[in-house]
Amino acid sequence: MRKTRNLLCFGWKIQLLASLMDMVHRTSHLLISARPKKDTMERILLCNWASLGDVLLATSVIPLLKAHFPSAKIGFLVSKNSRKVLETCAGIDWIHEVESLPMVLCKPGLTLASKLWTWIRYTLKENRAIAKEIAKKNYSCAIDLYPFFPNSISILWHAKIPLRIGFDTGGNSHLLNVIAPWDEERYLTIQYDNLLKKLGIEGHVQPQVAIPKIPLPYKAPYLIFHPCSSGEYKEFPPHFWKELYEKCKKAGIAVYFTGHGAREEAFIEQAGVAKEDRLCGQLSWNLFVATLQASCGVVSVDSVPVHLAAALDVPFAVLYRKYTKLWYPETSKGTFFGKDEAISIDSVYSQIEKWIEKKS
Repeated sequence: MRKTRNLLCFGWKIQLLASLMDMVHRTSHLLISARPKKDTMERILLCNWASLGDVLLATSVIPLLKAHFPSAKIGFLVSKNSRKVLETCAGIDWIHEVESLPMVLCKPGLTLASKLWTWIRYTLKENRAIAKEIAKKNYSCAIDLYPFFPNSISILWHAKIPLRIGFDTGGNSHLLNVIAPWDEERYLTIQYDNLLKKLGIEGHVQPQVAIPKIPLPYKAPYLIFHPCSSGEYKEFPPHFWKELYEKCKKAGIAVYFTGHGAREEAFIEQAGVAKEDRLCGQLSWNLFVATLQASCGVVSVDSVPVHLAAALDVPFAVLYRKYTKLWYPETSKGTFFGKDEAISIDSVYSQIEKWIEKKS
């Protein structure tokens, strides 16, 4: 009997839930097996229902799939909040939009009982509804690109997709029929290479980012500061950004702060950022991409601008509260603070000065 690792099921409660699900899935997989109808790659479904950065990284597999299976149609299962990343992405024929279970479970104020009920309701209602929609497309293969708990593997099984490929790190792996190896010491897009190898595909490319031709109202050179993340544990206090911002302004360096939502707006205001330098909540995805691409550098916590800058070949400095290679873009354009030593404002500012010197 196949053992599972569930390495990315964090906390004993999640580990317990994932283990219970594995027990159920071992039985149900034997009783109701989704048999392959054909061994072709006419239609391929990609799945990642997490945040913007996760979906951006997942787009890196699309060019390789299209090169290997040029006539294949590609669908993508994505959350409502992250759909915007895919709307200008080449190579996608269908987008299946779903309410993201990871994002639903991360809502503040939910008790353990509330989270359990939410998970049960989602499994019985939302899960099956999207599975019916997906089943109508008759996909030959599905690749789950989200290695954490909870993932969308059960949806693929309910949709009776013959070939289901994924990792065994986030639960539900008994509903896969092909499992790719997991290497904790590599960047996430490189982990995806292991999934593609199961289809006989070799190679590696950057995430797909269409650069829109939009006139920008910001005069270069300027920096982008992105102080917040969906994971608040990654953030540094407002006074850190306030001091760094004031240091840049004193030197005549233009800085714009980006972000989304009321919490991040309040955070940026607390950092003492002038109103004209706040772009939080004001940028569409396309305008955000264009603004970042035209900047001379990005300073950010571990969040989507880091991966976007790496894909666009824009210099960036990422500030880690907790360093992990999984979110560490392997590029010479990046400077990583918090990896080996404590982060100081002077060291970050010194890196900014180097960017400005290169632009001038």
